[in-house]
Amino acid sequence: MQNRKTQLTQLLFVLVCAQCALSQYIVHTNGSGEGWVDAINNDGIAAGSTTAIGQYFMWTPKSGNIYIGGASPGNGVGGNAGVSDDGTVVSGTMFNAKTSKYEAGLYTVAIDSWMPLGGIGGHSDSSISSGWNISGDGGTIVGLGWEDAGTAYATTWTSNGESTSLGTTILGLSTRANAANFDGTVVAGWQDANIRQGAVWIGGVQERIYLPNGSPASEASSISNDGVWISGMGEGAFWDDAETYRYNTIFNFCEIIPNLTTGAGTYMAGAGMSHDGTTIVGGTWDFGVPAYFGNAFIWREGIGTMHLHEYLDEVGVSRPAGFHFAFASCISPDGSWIAGWGNFGNNIGDTVSFFAHIPTESSCHEDIDESGAVDVGDILIVIDQWGLQNSEADLTGDGLVNVSDLLEVVGNWGPCE
Repeated sequence: MQNRKTQLTQLLFVLVCAQCALSQYIVHTNGSGEGWVDAINNDGIAAGSTTAIGQYFMWTPKSGNIYIGGASPGNGVGGNAGVSDDGTVVSGTMFNAKTSKYEAGLYTVAIDSWMPLGGIGGHSDSSISSGWNISGDGGTIVGLGWEDAGTAYATTWTSNGESTSLGTTILGLSTRANAANFDGTVVAGWQDANIRQGAVWIGGVQERIYLPNGSPASEASSISNDGVWISGMGEGAFWDDAETYRYNTIFNFCEIIPNLTTGAGTYMAGAGMSHDGTTIVGGTWDFGVPAYFGNAFIWREGIGTMHLHEYLDEVGVSRPAGFHFAFASCISPDGSWIAGWGNFGNNIGDTVSFFAHIPTESSCHEDIDESGAVDVGDILIVIDQWGLQNSEADLTGDGLVNVSDLLEVVGNWGPCE
């Protein structure tokens, strides 16, 4: 029996050592021209658009980039990619050959097909509408629909293509929806006024967002899954450093999110938000959109704002040498993935998407020996308790310590947050 256990131990270590290198918490990067990533879910399934290929892509930790069609933003085409929390559908903008126009669309992964969503009755040049995001449950797509060549309104679509215009609260001025909560009942975006003012629609009713000093907040771009918290853009006066905000839709309370201590810019965007609104990611930069040469940041409730690369070092994520994190465009609901773009050089053409796998509290369920990391010590416990019923090493809860528990350890390898 002892000899068999020794052989099993040796075999497991061979297998584990082969897999550990693949399961470390690391930063992945795309090839040149393969940006810009807009959304990512808890499994690391991401979606974005490309400048080199001119269409949308999906990215997974196993497959890398997969091109899925649609029409990348630019040259009069608007939109961003969104991905549902289960990764089964992607939203964006597509070209509809039947109408010869660009319009919001929904891509279904299982059938590798785009469905045009139409608009609200008008068009501007070659555009009927554009898709900017999707709710976590995949049932609500949000964006912009053209009423006429000069006016567009925030629009929502159901997954079967039924559109609803959210209108405007200022006659003759446009609106757009940039984000939705999990079930699509709360939508965030902007209302044209003196600026693109941050706005939220709850049950289709608009409320504009104001900063603590009473001035209008800039456009809203991210929202928590429960619809309670919203963040967005900030712009500094003249060449002053910007600050952004976190707005509470329940109490109509707005708080300031400070910029980086070093590396702050005239603009600051809270582009992505965790499911509970306690973590915000984004970037700060001085000019141009998108932010090619900015500095990506992460803000955490009770901790504050810091450079993303410093946060990755703090939580033990391995990152490529010489890579500059320019902008963090999204975070998964559970905070286990952060994605955005950056570069290895100083040329715009060097900009690529990055995907950072982050240790979270849930990953430390596998830290059996409570050492602060999922590592060899936990593997040894699994091996020592192999075949036992209902022991501490039964991580999957199936009543027996077996290979499933070993894979749980390997799959969550690395330091705990």
